[in-house]
Amino acid sequence: MDNFMKWPVVYALHHQEATTVAEVLLQNWISRFETSLQFHSDQGRNFTSCVCKGLCQLLKIDKTQTSPLHPQSDSMVNIFNRTILNNLSISVSKSQRDWDWKVPFFLSYFALGIYGYSCSPILSKTNPKRTNYH
Repeated sequence: MDNFMKWPVVYALHHQEATTVAEVLLQNWISRFETSLQFHSDQGRNFTSCVCKGLCQLLKIDKTQTSPLHPQSDSMVNIFNRTILNNLSISVSKSQRDWDWKVPFFLSYFALGIYGYSCSPILSKTNPKRTNYH
């Protein structure tokens, strides 16, 4: 989640292995938005691995992480994660095989609810059309 705009970015992954997480960060975040000066994460194995540390070192990104005794530093992401899980649990079918398809629609509505507008004009210089996704 971008700390300046509070803009969440979510990628649907079948597993959270370090190589998969690093690959998604590189291909979908860094290649699209350029490298950040700092990458802050929790202490999950997928973020503290040698792979992610090596990626940050290679790209000269300052890697920081939350303190186990001070989880409040990650509260914005935790609140968002709880919100997305609650909303997806309501809308996903009983087979639970379509959740990854619904994530982009949730993100669109989440941004409209928080800001009253979409960040699309800021990120891509276009205005999204309002569509009913129900």
